[in-house]
Amino acid sequence: MKKQLDNEFLEDLIQRAEADETGKLLSIIQLLIEDSATAAKLGLTLQELAAVCTAGHFLGQNPDYVKALEYLMTRGMVTDDTEH
Repeated sequence: MKKQLDNEFLEDLIQRAEADETGKLLSIIQLLIEDSATAAKLGLTLQELAAVCTAGHFLGQNPDYVKALEYLMTRGMVTDDTEH
């Protein structure tokens, strides 16, 4: 028995996921819902969660930025060049 969701965007997304023969879209939706629930239990606000997801989406759409971020995150890190 299928139930119509109250959220039009989510309903459209679920229908698209159900039509995806690979199952990948439905799988990622399930993961996002579960992880979002965990984030809420840990105290993240909806705005914070949205900001994190927006950043992830942006990086997914712009892979060159990932490389730039990786570079920036490692800049200035002290490396231990001694042999053990």
